[in-house]
Amino acid sequence: MNERKYQLVRVITKISLFSDFSLAEVQLLLRAGRVVQFKQDEQIYFYGDPSDEMLVLLRGRLAVLTESGEGLAQLGPGTPTGEMGLFTGQPRSATIVSL
Repeated sequence: MNERKYQLVRVITKISLFSDFSLAEVQLLLRAGRVVQFKQDEQIYFYGDPSDEMLVLLRGRLAVLTESGEGLAQLGPGTPTGEMGLFTGQPRSATIVSL
């Protein structure tokens, strides 16, 4: 396993959602994912849109906004977002913007 994958495995296993995953399961999860960079103030998820993916923040911060644009929270590294809609099939419950 190369250094980058090792670091990703360490991040993933620290997230409570994935903390009970075996190494093989984490590696499957990483193969299903991709690394994406966002620009500052880029809207990533939009309130009401279909939930067909989730992300795990590795660096930086994200803002969680209401439908009207009111700030609810900020998320830091190691935080998953979009997972609830992905698991439930419900539309996005917030807009997510990169900070």
